Amino acid sequence: MTAKRDLFDPHYWNEWEGENFTLIFPEDWDLMEPFLPAMKFMAIASDNYDYGASVGVSVANQTDGLSVEEQMEQYKKNMPMFVADIDNVNIQKNTDEHLDFYKATYTGTIDDVLVQFEQYLWFVCNKLITLSFTHTMNPPEEFQNIKEIIFLAFKIK
Repeated sequence: MTAKRDLFDPHYWNEWEGENFTLIFPEDWDLMEPFLPAMKFMAIASDNYDYGASVGVSVANQTDGLSVEEQMEQYKKNMPMFVADIDNVNIQKNTDEHLDFYKATYTGTIDDVLVQFEQYLWFVCNKLITLSFTHTMNPPEEFQNIKEIIFLAFKIK
């Protein structure tokens, strides 16, 4: 069983600053080398956690001439390129205090393991910025709290 962590202890978090964003992530997660050109950040839960989890950020150029709605349709069509057996797709448009964004949730398999995806997508200055969380099915409440803190602290420049 995973030991209880104090998520409100500032020493628990590391900060990462990219060209288009800043975020925080748990200090005991492992940084990974991004595996796609658009991927700018990736960290995975260390072996100290008893569930698989990762957080990543990608920044891609928007496709010229396509509206945001058309880009979201293209996003849905491209999902099977990276994940097999996609199911339970739900995409909602949201607004925070400054920007519109989309929240996409779905399940799929990677290397024969069923995982859940939760992605937040912003279209800003001709860029598509995506904050992604991936984890095994039914993670503990702790991970739900970690996701919420990372999302709330995520800043687009």
